[in-house]
Amino acid sequence: MFGISVVITCYCECELIYVAITSILSQSVFRVFNSK
Repeated sequence: MFGISVVITCYCECELIYVAITSILSQSVFRVFNSK
């Protein structure tokens, strides 16, 4: 049970990091397209 909770916690953290990176990338791409 402990191992499963560790895996779930790591997965959630990776998910949050992935969402943060994609949102930052999409914002920068949006700015580049807006500046044209």
